[in-house]
Amino acid sequence: MLTLVRIRLNTPLLGDLSPGRDGIRRFRKEGDMVLINEQTWREQFTQAAGEAHMLVNTEAICPPRTLLPASYHIYTRHYSQVKLDYFESFRKGTVLNMTFMLRENLPKAPTLEQFKTLLSLVGTWLGLSPWGSKFGYGRFEVMDVHEIAANSTEISE
Repeated sequence: MLTLVRIRLNTPLLGDLSPGRDGIRRFRKEGDMVLINEQTWREQFTQAAGEAHMLVNTEAICPPRTLLPASYHIYTRHYSQVKLDYFESFRKGTVLNMTFMLRENLPKAPTLEQFKTLLSLVGTWLGLSPWGSKFGYGRFEVMDVHEIAANSTEISE
């Protein structure tokens, strides 16, 4: 099942690369597209399923590989009285649209309702950013999740 997910960031989503010559941690990119760390998504879904005691196969959730952003901003993170880090970021309030595939042909694949619950848990407690679970970045609220194609076996991967 192919799903369209719409989220609103509650905290900034920060870039994860090491600082460049300009001292800014940027997003990984492919052309104009921001590359999403699929491993982070998978770990977050697995952790959320475990915390919720949900017996689902999170490997059946295929996150998007890329994201087309509206715009980037430089976010200054103050982490002590004198230390600063600069990050390329999506601002709090930014709405992101993403497409996920739920591979229904795998054993214990989550239902659409279970997927919505997992997304909500990830958004509330873990976030998308590698800085999310520890520092609270990349947290989001789920605005909408709906099916756009019913049978994932008809979609070429």
